[in-house]
Amino acid sequence: MQDNPSLYLYHTQGCHLCDQAQDMLDQLQVRYLLRDIFPDPVLMEQYGTRIPVLYCNATQRTLGWPFTPQALILFLESDA
Repeated sequence: MQDNPSLYLYHTQGCHLCDQAQDMLDQLQVRYLLRDIFPDPVLMEQYGTRIPVLYCNATQRTLGWPFTPQALILFLESDA
């Protein structure tokens, strides 16, 4: 799997769905940065009811939860 340092996982503390998404990314050895939406009012407004959301900075595309490993791989391949 190709590493992509421009991936961000929008999340917040205590979100069990965010934990599941993070576990999936880790199992597939995807490189990403966590970005907590809580301290940012703009991100809270945009993603508050949608997290976890994977965001590709290079293409400005998002992949919202729930996503499967297959959907994640397709998302990453389309951004390569």
